[in-house]
Amino acid sequence: MQSKHAPDYQQALKQLISSNFVYPCFCTRKQVQQAIERMGIAPHQEDIADAYPGTCRDLPDDLRQQRMLQKPFAWRL
Repeated sequence: MQSKHAPDYQQALKQLISSNFVYPCFCTRKQVQQAIERMGIAPHQEDIADAYPGTCRDLPDDLRQQRMLQKPFAWRL
């Protein structure tokens, strides 16, 4: 059922990108978890997937563009 809405999701993502509400993150889940542990944050195990330390938030645009061509990434709010 969700696949029927893929164009809607793509349009919503485009709007978030153009409004600068999202940014690409190149960290693996393991890297995110390690960063959280280094920061001393101790979320409950079930919340760890929702925690994100903002590692890629302030990357310069040129570096973001370069990495987006070379590495997989996830969009973060």
